[in-house]
Amino acid sequence: IAEHPDAPGRRLWVGTYGGGLNLWHIDEERAEHLGPDDAGIDGRFITCLAVDRRGGLWIGSHGAGLARLDSDGSLRRWRASSRSPSPSSTPPL
Repeated sequence: IAEHPDAPGRRLWVGTYGGGLNLWHIDEERAEHLGPDDAGIDGRFITCLAVDRRGGLWIGSHGAGLARLDSDGSLRRWRASSRSPSPSSTPPL
């Protein structure tokens, strides 16, 4: 679970082990699921979440690597390979 206290509308990110990434809009009392079709986030097994000082959400997952979802909606992923880890980018949402 990760919250960004400065974000408008107060949001709570919830990573689950099997259900992927979910976003709870606190003020609106509604939930939103973010998966491969909506945000490009591949992992269903979220192992850790952290919000950095720029408002980016770091997402660690079992089997899908590490991702950073920036406040502008762009997603960047890092996956381990047999040679070396390399960043891959996905266009903004």
